[in-house]
Amino acid sequence: MPERTIQFYSTGHAYLAANSLDQDDCLALSDTVEGLAPEWSVEIHIDPVGETSLMIIPPNVDDAIGPMLIVHKVASMFLLDQFRWDSYDNIGEYTTLDRVHGAIKNALLSVPTASHELPTLH
Repeated sequence: MPERTIQFYSTGHAYLAANSLDQDDCLALSDTVEGLAPEWSVEIHIDPVGETSLMIIPPNVDDAIGPMLIVHKVASMFLLDQFRWDSYDNIGEYTTLDRVHGAIKNALLSVPTASHELPTLH
């Protein structure tokens, strides 16, 4: 099962900014990831000003396995980025979190080590 953590800063408490994601978003994302890559973790990271990012992290944070995926929200858009081999790139911008989930599924299905079953043809 993916690891679920929250990081708190300064006074030991984090607050959610108006454009932030929340624990429910993290849990929904964890469910998406668990079905495709159960060895990966999903974590919430909250920066000092309260902005929240959801990170999908490969086992051992190993670039050879796959990129770390980062979901964050800016205004009304959800952004999906990746960090791999010391390079940070934008994958896409989406109007709904459901579309982000679809993009994450596609990204994880392209990772050779992700656990997913292909449908059998009869």
